[in-house]
Amino acid sequence: MELINCKNCGKLFSKKLRDICDECLEKDNRNIDNVEKYVRNSSEQFISYETISRATGIKVEEIAELYKKGRLTVLSGRLIVKCKICGVEVKGIQGKVSLCAKCLSDVMNNEEGGTRKPILDPQSVNVDLRKFDKDIIHTNKVIPPGERMKYGFKKSFE
Repeated sequence: MELINCKNCGKLFSKKLRDICDECLEKDNRNIDNVEKYVRNSSEQFISYETISRATGIKVEEIAELYKKGRLTVLSGRLIVKCKICGVEVKGIQGKVSLCAKCLSDVMNNEEGGTRKPILDPQSVNVDLRKFDKDIIHTNKVIPPGERMKYGFKKSFE
């Protein structure tokens, strides 16, 4: 049994599958229920963290953290956030990207040439495959039990 401090409140508890204690988990679940209830009943098309915070009494930082963790799926497409670069309000954020269209295109494009920067130069990449790599890539061969440890496999991928 591993004892750790809760990430939220600092209380010592027995770690299970998460890094927060049971009380903080219950608090998060209550906060999620309150936010979802408010968003469902709201007539507004787009809702900001500040509006939700004023209506529910939950801190803006807590709402943002729950959304970042993916626990507030009800907010998808109805959220208003500020662009991380220029501060302009962006409506209808999908996923975790909170950039306006202008800043997103600036990030994706190179300032001098206007084209997207390649991650790697394709001419400079050299891949040498060993015989074992070629066998695995080009066949659906199952490695016999006697040879598995020879190649580092512990179980069959049948």
